[in-house]
Amino acid sequence: PLEMYLATVKSDKRIEVHWERSQQRNVKYYSIDRKANDNAWINEWKFFTDTFLIDSIADTQTNYYTYRVRAIDQCDYRSEKSVIANSILLDANTTDRDFVLTWNRYKEWKTGVKEYVVERMPPTGTSFNVIAKLIPSDTSFLDTSAFLQFEDPFLYRVYAVENGNNPD
Repeated sequence: PLEMYLATVKSDKRIEVHWERSQQRNVKYYSIDRKANDNAWINEWKFFTDTFLIDSIADTQTNYYTYRVRAIDQCDYRSEKSVIANSILLDANTTDRDFVLTWNRYKEWKTGVKEYVVERMPPTGTSFNVIAKLIPSDTSFLDTSAFLQFEDPFLYRVYAVENGNNPD
């Protein structure tokens, strides 16, 4: 099966998905399956001739999305379905003095998740700063310092790092 490299949220309505180029001969296109959260798969949701897609109808504020791909050749032979790639949905809630961040797990990298990296961008900042690196079983983080540092809105993001040589 093809390897999925990543599914990463680029904006409120945009997810980039990348996969390996098939070694199969005479590939006509790639068939992409998609599902939102734990809903049913939409098989053959899109067809692409390249090894990436931009999902521009995703609602990344509400859902996380899972993708898988297969190659289809000129004779309509279909390769096995790839392992999945999924986006991460970050949820931030406030308590009286803290921010509680939670997210879904990243699934099915061959070598697994090494860690989750939590970053924050200050209100007038132009780049994110790492505020925590968490073990793969953690899908939440308590930010106890943001209320003390910021009065204006600021941003968080979380990404998974793959074990081994593929730090996506």
